[in-house]
Amino acid sequence: MHADLLAWVVTYLVHSTLLLTGAWLLSRCWRRMPASMQETVWRTALFGGVLTATAQVAIGWVPWGGHVDVPRIQAAAAPEPAPLRDIVWAPIATTNDADAMTATPSASAAQPTPAAATTAMDPFPWLALAWLSCVVLALARSRRARSRLDARLADRRPVQDRALLDILDRLHATSGLRRAVRLTQVEGLGSPVALGLAQPEIVIPSRAASELSAAHLEAMLAHELGHHVRRDPLWLAITRWTARLLLVQPLNLMAAKRLRESSELLCDAWAAVQTGRGRELAECLTVVAGWLLRGRAPTLVHAMAAHGSMLERRVQCLLDAGTIGASARKRAAVRVLALLPLIAVAWFAPAVATSEAEAAPAAAVEPVRDTPTNEGAHALALLDQEIRSLEGEIATLVELLRSVPNPPEALTRGADSLRARLAPLKERRLALVRAAKEMN
Repeated sequence: MHADLLAWVVTYLVHSTLLLTGAWLLSRCWRRMPASMQETVWRTALFGGVLTATAQVAIGWVPWGGHVDVPRIQAAAAPEPAPLRDIVWAPIATTNDADAMTATPSASAAQPTPAAATTAMDPFPWLALAWLSCVVLALARSRRARSRLDARLADRRPVQDRALLDILDRLHATSGLRRAVRLTQVEGLGSPVALGLAQPEIVIPSRAASELSAAHLEAMLAHELGHHVRRDPLWLAITRWTARLLLVQPLNLMAAKRLRESSELLCDAWAAVQTGRGRELAECLTVVAGWLLRGRAPTLVHAMAAHGSMLERRVQCLLDAGTIGASARKRAAVRVLALLPLIAVAWFAPAVATSEAEAAPAAAVEPVRDTPTNEGAHALALLDQEIRSLEGEIATLVELLRSVPNPPEALTRGADSLRARLAPLKERRLALVRAAKEMN
């Protein structure tokens, strides 16, 4: 089980590296790639390695690239107990037969100790411990970031401005979103954010109502509503935890960043189409970016604006109408084409498999035919033990009968009964000893 899981991890690492490197090369060569195509390419690269590795390892698909076999060493089976090589017959003190013999193995007749089988150390527990430590660290960092976000949004309150609520209601009516969206505001927030999986919510800075015009507010609310229409809060959580759980692949962090950028571009395009206010949204982005100069945007939710080249690209795309989005037919074609790299990787990329490689068992010791077998020696040893036990009980009763005046009749009958049991046992022992001497 451990070897199979390790084979899946190595196979995933190979396949995901091919897919993520291909996505990076495509984005570098095609810098003006539409955002919808960019999102499909990076999602395929991020999640495709899981599918192809599972298809090859778990399902048993054999690619053209073949298998890279990793031997799975198993411990050698315990050798069969060897029979005794020699029996030393030593006298045993008995009441009736002074010449009776008992079988005890000599030092030279001890069973040979087989050489310890060499087994490879299983690296899985150490790798699992390292992976678990990194996951716990990621959980702690996520929990700390979530606590900071909750602290910043703890004082948010519902928006009472009727004009803002009317704008959101009008946008919601044409969005196709069934669930109602809650609109709140909070002091000190640098950028509007979209959050909530079960209950969609848009949180805006309190200063937005006083510093932005109605056109800017409409564009801003449309952008945040676009995140809920596209289910970006859910996708953000899935992407973030995929990158953290599959931390053996560091390129997943790059894919998560590119997917976040694509979602912002696509929400810009959706807002521009819904409101027809692409220029106003570009102006709103620059204003909100100025609010962020004294702080940082939250990382666990979609913030509207950010600094750097990404902001410049978003503004440029909004000013150049039609350069962000794509038609429904083109998006469907892109999704179909995205299956081609998955098929190619699953068909041609090699898989890691485990093969059985058992350690050689220790050589069995040939029995010596002219000596008593293990079963006979064992039976004789048990018989001697039972005889000694009965003799001890008889001796104890005899001492008790001597020390007690007028002993009870039950004690006398008990001693006679033990002597009666002892006689056939001694006869059986003598027969075993004679048989052993005849064999020798």
